[in-house]
Amino acid sequence: MARRVVDDPENPDFNGVGFIISNYLKGAALGIAFTVMFLAADIGGLRTLAAGDSNTFVAVAVLTTLMVLTFAALFTGAAIMLTFSGRDP
Repeated sequence: MARRVVDDPENPDFNGVGFIISNYLKGAALGIAFTVMFLAADIGGLRTLAAGDSNTFVAVAVLTTLMVLTFAALFTGAAIMLTFSGRDP
């Protein structure tokens, strides 16, 4: 008997909401990691610029929030498209 993949929408055990939330959280973690690496590498002098500002926390929080939203949406969208690819509607 073949074991069915949980991410397969044809599987009766498939949880669509859980699938989306788990992929959104994975993308959010990727966005946080990207922001940390981006600031650690000081690309474009952004870390230096943020550190010189009087509101360093706000600048880093806004950058992190926008990166998290971007990466989470992209990761979730890609997961949905790859899961449902090759199937007729």
